[in-house]
Amino acid sequence: MSVTFLGNKEFRHYVELGPAVTAVNAAEHFCQSGMVVISPDTWEYCEQGLFELEPMEDEKHMRVFKVWY
Repeated sequence: MSVTFLGNKEFRHYVELGPAVTAVNAAEHFCQSGMVVISPDTWEYCEQGLFELEPMEDEKHMRVFKVWY
């Protein structure tokens, strides 16, 4: 992820770029209020046996129903 600041001392605007931002934007399209959706890239880093999941419409993103601690 990369963050770039644009502007001067009085006004600054920042722009976030990179694969992590793209993944979050894609997962956001599947979310409704109160939902947790995991992107395919994030899912690779999770201990998969700890989650009760449902695949979303694209069969790549996963909705989390329950986390087993």
